[in-house]
Amino acid sequence: DKYFDSREIPPGEVISCDLCVIGGGAAGIAVAREFANTNHSVCILESGGLTFDQDINELNKLDVTGRPYPEQGSRLRYFGGTTNHWGGHCVPLRPSVFEKREWIPYSGWPFGIGELHQYYVRAHQVMEIGPYDYDPLPVANRLGYKLLPFDPANVESSLSRYYRQRFGERYRQNLEDAGNVSVMLYATVTSINLDADKRFVTDVTANTLAGNSFPVRAKFFVLATGGIENARLLLLSNRDIPAGLGNQNDLVGRFFQEHILYTSGFILPVD
Repeated sequence: DKYFDSREIPPGEVISCDLCVIGGGAAGIAVAREFANTNHSVCILESGGLTFDQDINELNKLDVTGRPYPEQGSRLRYFGGTTNHWGGHCVPLRPSVFEKREWIPYSGWPFGIGELHQYYVRAHQVMEIGPYDYDPLPVANRLGYKLLPFDPANVESSLSRYYRQRFGERYRQNLEDAGNVSVMLYATVTSINLDADKRFVTDVTANTLAGNSFPVRAKFFVLATGGIENARLLLLSNRDIPAGLGNQNDLVGRFFQEHILYTSGFILPVD
């Protein structure tokens, strides 16, 4: 069995690997799969177990200021992460997202949508949702549908795909069969630690609700705990940098945005 209960790790034990992936959700599992069955030892640190545990999920609690936010209901802490209740909506970012807007401070990305195309293609393979094609007209023609006859100058037709891929269920056996991948369950990372020169990450500290703690050392680390927990963990990692790891400019976590919600209706075509 390659799935270990971290609550049973004895005091003083050190976990070592080539690649440490923090988080066992969509991103973490996808990264681990890339290195499965290679000569590189991989360790996934998952905060929860293989099934939902309310005590573990309580770790999602936040002090929310400003607009109300469902800090617990939106995320799940067990293997597979939020894909365990994800609705399956898949759509690329719009090119306009990457553009700088003069009236929005810090807006604009250092690259355009074209930089992501190759990764979207690979993501489609992991998601098992067919070819990477979001041009509405040829897809509609292929499926035998017609686009609604709106003026394209005023209304843009777009395409989304839906497939509820449960990464924990789908890829659990694949990772177990890989001889070089281990999954440490119930291991909540609470600190990312740097070397004496504060230039490189040497290890992370993992804790469990059972009270034990252990370090995980690796050559490379991947932080894959989602938009909220990534920022929170970086800010918590203030042993070496008081403001938090990577937060020298006080920007870590400053640009979080949830889905925009709106009330919509239906447009029914009439023959």
